[in-house]
Amino acid sequence: MLRIKHILLIFALLFAFNKPAQAQLFQATVNAGLNLSQVEGDEVSGFYKAGFTGGVGVMMPLQPSNLKGSWRASLEMLYSLRGAYEKEPTGTKAPFGYSLGLQYIDIPVMIHYKDPRLDLMFGLGVQYGRLFKINEEWRLPETPKLGFYRPIDVEKLPSFNRNEFSVVADVRFGIWQKLKCSVRWQYGLTSIRSDVPFSNGANPGTDGYYIVSRDYHNHWLTLRLVYVINERPSQDKDRTINRNRY
Repeated sequence: MLRIKHILLIFALLFAFNKPAQAQLFQATVNAGLNLSQVEGDEVSGFYKAGFTGGVGVMMPLQPSNLKGSWRASLEMLYSLRGAYEKEPTGTKAPFGYSLGLQYIDIPVMIHYKDPRLDLMFGLGVQYGRLFKINEEWRLPETPKLGFYRPIDVEKLPSFNRNEFSVVADVRFGIWQKLKCSVRWQYGLTSIRSDVPFSNGANPGTDGYYIVSRDYHNHWLTLRLVYVINERPSQDKDRTINRNRY
């Protein structure tokens, strides 16, 4: 799998081999924002886990001569905190309290389309995530509730998978000059935890007792502020477009 030093090398090569004529189109970004996440398969629903995300990125044109609207490719390296959260069990919403924090280094690779009329960009791609820190806390009631699934033994659950691949969809729009807002949806294509055993809450050994096996998948939404370091002012783009018309 890719290591951090390999990703840094990729960033360096992108800058090194960028042609001078394209340098003004080759963009570097810094970003920071908030993840709202959940884990599919853990019996806890809702995007209640909030976590910081931020990092750097580069974007290169796939159509350097087209200044009105273009296809672009991007590569980012991000820190991302995600997971799941359920407060102490109340009513019938969940059979337990739960808190899960997963810290990742994420490497999204995306293709974007820039709208020629608006400061608006759409993106789609895949992402590699490397899990490096886990914080998990189960708060199980002493008496199981029939019909509510709960893990059988929290001390012997399967370990988390360190590597993850996910799909990413992104919409980015301008706020003020070089500052953009990005809204991103992401879903794990690979499981982060496999074959987790849950019981249905009945007493072990009775006819109604059974066990199901679940796989965990990350599912999260992200709101970010993105600053494009070397984006040209819009008036400079307009003058270039006008020169190309004659």
